[in-house]
Amino acid sequence: MAPCGEHADTALRPSEKNFRLMIDAVRDHALFMLDPAGRIINWNDGAERMTGWSEAEILGGSFAILLGSDAAPDAAAERLCAMARRDGRVEEEGRHRRRDGAIIPVITTLTVLAAPSGIDHGFAAVMRDVTESRRAEDRQRVLVREVDHRTKNALAVVQAILRLSVAPDMPSFIRVVEGRVAALARIHTLIALHDWQAAPLDSIIGDELAALDPLLRSRIAASGAVVWLVPKAAQAIALTLHELATNALRHGALAVPKGRIAVNWHRDDLSDALVVGWVERDGPRVPKAGPESFGFGIVRAMIETQLEGLVQLQWDSGDLSCRLSIPKRHVVTL
Repeated sequence: MAPCGEHADTALRPSEKNFRLMIDAVRDHALFMLDPAGRIINWNDGAERMTGWSEAEILGGSFAILLGSDAAPDAAAERLCAMARRDGRVEEEGRHRRRDGAIIPVITTLTVLAAPSGIDHGFAAVMRDVTESRRAEDRQRVLVREVDHRTKNALAVVQAILRLSVAPDMPSFIRVVEGRVAALARIHTLIALHDWQAAPLDSIIGDELAALDPLLRSRIAASGAVVWLVPKAAQAIALTLHELATNALRHGALAVPKGRIAVNWHRDDLSDALVVGWVERDGPRVPKAGPESFGFGIVRAMIETQLEGLVQLQWDSGDLSCRLSIPKRHVVTL
């Protein structure tokens, strides 16, 4: 008959084997054990994957090797072990230098392994790679800053719209402001569809023309090569086109049945600037005051003030020619 101790030892072996299998199955954490002196005596597959050290290389080595990014890794290892002995458990975020020299952020937890008698049997250690969570936090911070920037920019544009909006009465003022804010909302939606990186000019023009009555849209022809604009320029162009279309409805080619509009764009051969042309034909005759009296202030504010571009206007005998020159830094090179 086998001694009780032998039976117990035999019964424990499958449990130890299963426990080892369970530990090695953990791939995203480094799980290992330290003896009372802080030497590594156990090492799982996850630890090898995370640190690059194989079990054969690491066993018997000091815990300090995993704190290689510290100025004094031996002192850091002793400090962590001392804190764990004092409190039973310690958790600390730091940096780990992998075997290949790469530095990764980790959270290390040490738990004292003590017998009922209180004798220190070493430590159970868990090291978790938090690279992805820190990257996610960084992305979140960048996103918050970007949203803050966009919000402030949008509010600044709305303030400019209010400041530049003029009307003979309050209902007219409300209509003017609502139209311009609606144009701002449309361009924000378009830019958002392209991850706030850029927006295609043909889509900007298409969205503004789509806001018009279908019968009026049939009197507008648009043509040009594929051009993408940075968000700031896209916003300015959208508000400018909205203003030009609104003026055409009230005072220009769209105010009379036979009026026609051509919108075209191209890159200037010399300056490489983007040139957008808005040409109205067969519109009503314009008073001597000229086009500047018909609310072109916001066009100049968007193109010349916002983008440091150039607006050239010519209105004669019912024909309007508006030439917008956009500096090339606002055009995205694909």
